[in-house]
Amino acid sequence: MEQFNKEIVTRDEIQAYCGTLDKSLSVGLFWAPRVGKTKATLNLLTEGEKVLVVSNTEIIREAWKKVLPDGCKSICYQSLKNEIDEYDCIVFDEFDLLGENYYEIVSNMTFKRFICLTGTETFRSKSILAKLKKKVSGEYFEWKIGFQQAIDWKILPEPQIICFGLNLRESKQDQVFTIGKNKVKQVKYCKYGEHFQYLKEKKWNIAIQCSEKEWVSMINKEIDNLNEILTNFRNYYKAQKSGDQFELNRLEPI
Repeated sequence: MEQFNKEIVTRDEIQAYCGTLDKSLSVGLFWAPRVGKTKATLNLLTEGEKVLVVSNTEIIREAWKKVLPDGCKSICYQSLKNEIDEYDCIVFDEFDLLGENYYEIVSNMTFKRFICLTGTETFRSKSILAKLKKKVSGEYFEWKIGFQQAIDWKILPEPQIICFGLNLRESKQDQVFTIGKNKVKQVKYCKYGEHFQYLKEKKWNIAIQCSEKEWVSMINKEIDNLNEILTNFRNYYKAQKSGDQFELNRLEPI
């Protein structure tokens, strides 16, 4: 793939290269969004090949139907359980959404090769990809194009951050921030600042009367706590793998 060792590469060049690959290969295109996975996939297919495309929404399913050759089929992941036909090739669009429950269905299907499309690679998708590679007899080709590579090739524009200032009212407490959504629990109404005394009481859903600025402050605190939970999970996972001790970070009350 020396032809891509240059400053500017176009979508057309990438998609055309896919058309030169051996049509017996199973293929993984782990490309950033808007790089051109759909057209590249069409170039990977052989005329007369019986193909099933599996995607995650009705909109994407219908979009595939408009571009697929005759004899090919497009469905959603939820419909996999109804498939009994044999296929030459199965295309998994948004491959990262192919969970173990769907793979269990796929594992009982008959197909000669597969094509995986996604811009998001996960631990689960890596595990399922390994199983798919064992299921088919042919060789496997993988091509990764991340956001930065697509930007460097001028396929995608440089990202921009546009900030807008907000004037948040502080004096008028006409907003309601709710903590807890358990329908069985009673609702405790209180003003901002009074809610701390009720946080430890598990019987309450708390409805806090607050100003716009106080409401945004509590949203930001929830986001910080969610990030802390994710950090705790990652550190715990790393500690389990390495055998190190794990110390839980405390969350601050909202």
